[in-house]
Amino acid sequence: MIAKEPPEIAEAAVESGVKKAHLRWDKVLLGSFLAGAYIAFGGMVAITVSSGLDPKTWGRSRPCSWGRRSRSGWCWW
Repeated sequence: MIAKEPPEIAEAAVESGVKKAHLRWDKVLLGSFLAGAYIAFGGMVAITVSSGLDPKTWGRSRPCSWGRRSRSGWCWW
């Protein structure tokens, strides 16, 4: 793999930004929906994987210090 020098990295970033700024609106909209779906899927996988962990080994989730607390101690806005 060939590494780029900092000026070459900056030039590549500018070229990529210019290309993305001229995308059609439908491609931007589709890309934003897909990005949200990828983030949601990652969150779902994280919850699924961590749901069976032993709290004695991995610790419990602590209540947060902002927002309102429910009776169970979890925060909500």
